[in-house]
Amino acid sequence: MEGMTYADLRKQWEDDSPCIDAYTSGSTGTPKKFSLPKEMMRRSAQRTISYFGINAGSRLYSCISPQFIGGKMMLIRALVAGCEFEYEQPSNRPQIGDHSRPYDLVSVVPSQMHYILQSPQILVRARNFLIGGSAIPPQLRKAIADAGIAAYESYGMTETASHIALRRIGADDKPFSALPGIFLSADERDCLVIDMGIDGTVVTNDIVEFADEAKDKFYILGRVDDVIVSGGLKVHPAQVEKLLSPLFPNMEICITSRPDALWGNRVVLLIETESINDMDTLMSKMRKMLPPHCVPKEIHAVKSLPRTASGKVIRRQLAE
Repeated sequence: MEGMTYADLRKQWEDDSPCIDAYTSGSTGTPKKFSLPKEMMRRSAQRTISYFGINAGSRLYSCISPQFIGGKMMLIRALVAGCEFEYEQPSNRPQIGDHSRPYDLVSVVPSQMHYILQSPQILVRARNFLIGGSAIPPQLRKAIADAGIAAYESYGMTETASHIALRRIGADDKPFSALPGIFLSADERDCLVIDMGIDGTVVTNDIVEFADEAKDKFYILGRVDDVIVSGGLKVHPAQVEKLLSPLFPNMEICITSRPDALWGNRVVLLIETESINDMDTLMSKMRKMLPPHCVPKEIHAVKSLPRTASGKVIRRQLAE
């Protein structure tokens, strides 16, 4: 994985080998290696090409490293569509190439999208933004909606050769919509099961809530292995973070837990900041916003939350 370039990836795609190696992000443990069949990647690319109406006259652009599946698939989509592809070295200050005419699809991670929103001269260089790699903070989601741009949040993973569902980011909380050829269900844990036909089935650890009877629109409530059981009741960290986000504009927060003799586990709030002012007022506000069992019993300021290279918070390190 180390040192992969787009030139290396193109050589791999065009050689005689049937597969391309890809690695998970490492947010839930050591990065895992997968050998993805090229035909599976081709079918994934075709789904995205169809969704965005990409053709030979289109222009695609990547701000993401080809070490990650999101970066790999941007090049594969361009090769399958026979269209123009450009990229830049990943950074938190993307420039998005030239401005002779807009790119039809630009792939970014949330931190890059935050910078782009503050740079109008860069913002106009893309017709559509594809955002992946890590969760989109509520404040960034609101800023995207307020800007009125065409930005899409992706749901997928290395094992599925990138996204299997998309949703346009807007003022309302739309569910993800599965792409054609993807069939979804839930297992006994209420976790999402992804049936990709001839490309196999992936059982995730993501707790799903379906938005329709057809089960092709859905919300992700969080990971089953992140669920906190406190006093016999379940706490979904991602949902609590979403509810609390209005209290912390321009701050990153994370819900975790600590062992507790009375409750089994006590809910803990971590705030990425130097210090916390007026703790009593903050606790009072949270009690009004959350069910009693979800209210944090501890609050801590931390200088930085542990993250992967793609920006995902490494939750397993928070409880250590």
